[in-house]
Amino acid sequence: MGKVREMTKLNFLFSSTEDLIAKQAQSIKELFDREYRDDYGEWNSKQPYGYAPQDYHLLAYLGEDLVGHMGSQVRTISVGAEECLIAGVGGVLIAPEFRGKGLGRDMMSRLLEENTQTLAVDFSYLGCREEVVPFYEACGFHRFDRLERSVNRLTNQLQEDLSLIMIATGQKDWQNFPSGPIDLRGKPW
Repeated sequence: MGKVREMTKLNFLFSSTEDLIAKQAQSIKELFDREYRDDYGEWNSKQPYGYAPQDYHLLAYLGEDLVGHMGSQVRTISVGAEECLIAGVGGVLIAPEFRGKGLGRDMMSRLLEENTQTLAVDFSYLGCREEVVPFYEACGFHRFDRLERSVNRLTNQLQEDLSLIMIATGQKDWQNFPSGPIDLRGKPW
């Protein structure tokens, strides 16, 4: 766990959205509102900033304080002529005072393990900005530039763009991710 070991009383919880208690859901909202409220408004669990909501949450607590969140949504997508069961990773947020201490990498390792073992998906999948690619690569993701169809988070219209996506091994090795254009069959995460 690297530097995270130095943080006392750090606890992780993996939970479905439906099993979150009100206090946990409120802590997630507060974490996101501190980071994004001024730019994007209040966080809404059913449609976080217009993106697809998470079905599962990995939460990191230091004592009673939520210091990290990562989510997964399980969905079947099409890639070329094939279908894949994926865990779309989204809602990745570490409290500013805990960034650069290894918490994000430790959480992502745990989330990928849950996606593979508990959720039994073929692959973990995410879209990201160029500047965070090195973080995700260090966590075991591999970069693909592909044509991706999804529902636009703001307009709800279908869109098709060349996108930077990241794939991590699940039940299938990342090298077996099919070729061809991707249809997310919904909104990105």
